Amino acid sequence: AADKGLLVMGPDCGTAVIDGVGLGFANQSQSGSVGIVAASGTGLQALTVTIDNLGSGITNAIGTGGRDLNQQVGGITSRQALDVLNRDTNTKVIILTSKPISSRSAMELIQVLHALEKPVVVNFLGYAPPAYQIGNVFFASTLREAAKLAIELCDKLDLSTNMKSDSQKNFASSQRYIRGLFSGGTLAYETLLVLRAFTTGVYSNIPIDESYKLDDHASSHKHTIIDMGEDEFTIGRLHPMIDSDLRLRRFQQEAADPETAVILLDVVLGYGSHSNPAAELAPIISEAKSLARRSGRHLEVVVLVVGTVSDPQDVVAQTSILRKAGAHIETNADEAAIYVGNIISGLNTTSKASLRPVVLDSSGQSLAAINVGLESFYESLIRQGAEAIHVDWQPPAQGKDNLMDLLAKMKS
Repeated sequence: AADKGLLVMGPDCGTAVIDGVGLGFANQSQSGSVGIVAASGTGLQALTVTIDNLGSGITNAIGTGGRDLNQQVGGITSRQALDVLNRDTNTKVIILTSKPISSRSAMELIQVLHALEKPVVVNFLGYAPPAYQIGNVFFASTLREAAKLAIELCDKLDLSTNMKSDSQKNFASSQRYIRGLFSGGTLAYETLLVLRAFTTGVYSNIPIDESYKLDDHASSHKHTIIDMGEDEFTIGRLHPMIDSDLRLRRFQQEAADPETAVILLDVVLGYGSHSNPAAELAPIISEAKSLARRSGRHLEVVVLVVGTVSDPQDVVAQTSILRKAGAHIETNADEAAIYVGNIISGLNTTSKASLRPVVLDSSGQSLAAINVGLESFYESLIRQGAEAIHVDWQPPAQGKDNLMDLLAKMKS
């Protein structure tokens, strides 16, 4: 069906609202600017009702069936439905909701959302979002929160600003990966959590998923985030917040790798830390960027600076030195991770093949349906003014337990 540009809502899909007509179990709601994609029937109904009760409305609400998001199916219908709403000029904001799904499925879908041109509110039940907002993707923990947020976004006129970073640089074809060299373990871990929304795998010496544990902490593999404050780096030497020597050498190693696109560092100021870390980092950063340019590459260096103007090092002075060396400065771990995540999304060459566009024509033609089985669904279609044909059908044994047992024995 996908190869033919057709949308199959199911199996196990019992709810949809297409061009204002409810299919299966559905509520009568106002027209508006919110589009919905739902791997959840009652979740879809709750969203349409809440949006209506809040005085707004929907364009289309496309059910997919809960099985669409398992690994075998790969979210084909969800991806098609998202594309339909992304192309629909009447839809300003999209809501994507689902019953509990695997973290991997959630991450893969979120990566699809980053390619859309519209803001998307995500509500995956049971999924812990890495941030409140990542580019054009917003996260809500409940259905009501998702509905309210979507309406608020529809009412804003400046949605195009600050949703996607202008972070595409002139990278060489070989440059594909981020390399993070952290002195702070928590900052490294938060970065790993946020990057899950941009890529399914980041290797580390402190991985979230043990399957991405680095075999050799001294050598990076693909996307890599290193906590250089761990024991394997600090036995017999000072912590990297005090002594930058080992991290500076690792920086040069990563900068020389033709596959490195971005190097992400943290600089943590305050009492006990190095008295002037920027003075040590700046010449190394400047030299590495210069060498990359001469090699026909662009090396993006992002520095997460944690400090205040009252710290002995003075955060303003430190960031000024680093900026002059060519570094991009962030002051929060999630924002730094989102910045580099947008970059690696643009470098991603392993995304799923695009699907043939589905044509959902709402140019004046009323919806027509063939209803097979339950006659009450046919009657609902007629009451809504849709063209419909009813085909009588009943399941084997008509749902009677004794006949179903008999059929099962005959088959065996």
